[in-house]
Amino acid sequence: PGLEIKGYMTQMGELEIDRSRFDWDAIEQNDFWIPDAGAVQEWEDYLQGLRKAHDSVGAVVEVVARNVPAGIGAPVYGKLDTDLAAAMMSINAVKGVEIGEGMNAARLKGSENADEIFMGENGPEYSSNHAGGILGGISTGQDVVVRFAVKPTSSILTPRQSIRKDGSAT
Repeated sequence: PGLEIKGYMTQMGELEIDRSRFDWDAIEQNDFWIPDAGAVQEWEDYLQGLRKAHDSVGAVVEVVARNVPAGIGAPVYGKLDTDLAAAMMSINAVKGVEIGEGMNAARLKGSENADEIFMGENGPEYSSNHAGGILGGISTGQDVVVRFAVKPTSSILTPRQSIRKDGSAT
């Protein structure tokens, strides 16, 4: 199979997807692009409440690239994770990027975070994918998993304190 890339929302404000109900087919069937058809109404209600309050929230989007060949990238210059992080940060309103476990890796012990490799029936396999399909700047052949956080828009109808060029309050 060829390279397949899919993106979906995993979080909007305080709402997060339930990964135990993850359904690839649900993603393109709802306006939120979430992989849980059962959560769509809750997300709609939450967004409507924000609209009525003239407010906004941020979101987290996860992108998974499947069937990525092993060996893409380099260990020092041209690291795949560096290139992906830079690409995600170039999207307007993106304020954070994670690859694999990302920030959660800081909570894990090395023994928990290490993606052990073993010989499977068809060649090398990994016991987990905490590294998000990239080790040492090079793709492993596993799914490449990247998440980015988008800040809430500041263009809201709720009055906000600001200043003019001369320093006076608006």
